[in-house]
Amino acid sequence: MHIEIHHEGSTPGKSGGRSLRGGDGAVRNVRRSAGDGQLPDHPTRLCLWDFSYGGIGVEFSLMASEHPLTAVKSLLVHPFWLVALLLAAWQYAWKNIREQQTWGSRLSPPTPLFLRTLLVGCVAGGLISLSVSFFTLDLKPGDLIRVWIVTLVLGTFNLRLACTGIAVGILSLLSLTARGIGAKPGILPDLSVFSAGDWLFLAGLLHLAEWFMVRLDGGAGMMPITVKVAHGRWVGGHLMRKIWPVPLLAATPAGWLPVPLVSGFARVNLSISPEQQRRRSSSLVLVYGVGLTILTLSGVYGMPVLLWAAAVYAILGHEALYWVGRYREIRRPPLFTPAERGIKVLAVLSASPAEEMGIRPGDTLLRVNGEETDSMDEVKRALQKSPAFSKLELLDEHGDPKLAQRPVYEGDPSDLGLVKAPDPVAGKDAEGAPGPEPAVGRTV
Repeated sequence: MHIEIHHEGSTPGKSGGRSLRGGDGAVRNVRRSAGDGQLPDHPTRLCLWDFSYGGIGVEFSLMASEHPLTAVKSLLVHPFWLVALLLAAWQYAWKNIREQQTWGSRLSPPTPLFLRTLLVGCVAGGLISLSVSFFTLDLKPGDLIRVWIVTLVLGTFNLRLACTGIAVGILSLLSLTARGIGAKPGILPDLSVFSAGDWLFLAGLLHLAEWFMVRLDGGAGMMPITVKVAHGRWVGGHLMRKIWPVPLLAATPAGWLPVPLVSGFARVNLSISPEQQRRRSSSLVLVYGVGLTILTLSGVYGMPVLLWAAAVYAILGHEALYWVGRYREIRRPPLFTPAERGIKVLAVLSASPAEEMGIRPGDTLLRVNGEETDSMDEVKRALQKSPAFSKLELLDEHGDPKLAQRPVYEGDPSDLGLVKAPDPVAGKDAEGAPGPEPAVGRTV
């Protein structure tokens, strides 16, 4: 391990071509091409460590790199990328802890969920990197550090707030304010050079990609919850909360800059099926991303005052997605409440007999092996009478009948892996244990 600074002030740059200057003062090139200009006479790479074994070397560089492949290698060992991976892993560790405390077992294994989240985030990062590769963005390593500091500070209050869009909105407001008041020497001049237009544009693209991530991965690993609503009633629901690590490469005047970011999403679902909620939520995220991108481009190339609107929208629009959605969920008729007949299914354990039979949250279990069932104890007794086979009669979320059947093997759970919707008065699950901590009425 060593520290080494490389000066490349005499290296020909690649920032030639037609440039456009936006309302925030940032210079953009419409297309990167080889030019005759020179990079500024300052370090363009700060090598903090390198590692080599068997002829294969990995070097971490905080600054921009001349070649994309060098930037990719730096991205893989970038400290902020490692932090992004830790945040993604922690969300599933937290989920497992809560499920163990509440239900006595984890409902889904964490490793496949983490790998799926990582894959979806990397695909989204690749798409964004391809989109911005035609432009030269005025992104600086110091700005990336500021974005991450604000993101991590927000995440200490609530993991849901660990989102690049909110952090960029806050820093953009501070930057625009610093420019407007003509900041004196100190902290504000550092913020005044923050490229608000470029970062807001990148945040808009990130949330356009979040539409794709929510649509593909938003419902994976959702956590069943019980919620105390009006009149002291308890209802069942699901907490959809995700943090995706998103690795980006951006073309800057100094070269290719690794930009590891995170995108956060949260939604409480009480009134519709998880699949419907996932589709609806992804559509709202798409509207938010389109609005942020349009406002930013209008501010950069049209009315600079719209950059202020874009910065405010980046913060308030993101939070409105959560709070308005939560408000609507509380006031709609809940879906996951005990049925007049049978058992309302709140959740299904991963790799359980119930999942193999196609039982889904929102289904109502009416009979097991021909016997009516109104409690999990009755389900277990009905299975004990026919220990080799299970035939279930259900209603789906629309009230249409469906059948499910499967042999019963040794070691299968006695409840088939079903989680029952809570009792509306006591807030208890099928075994009589207290339900989870309420998720509505507090910040989740």
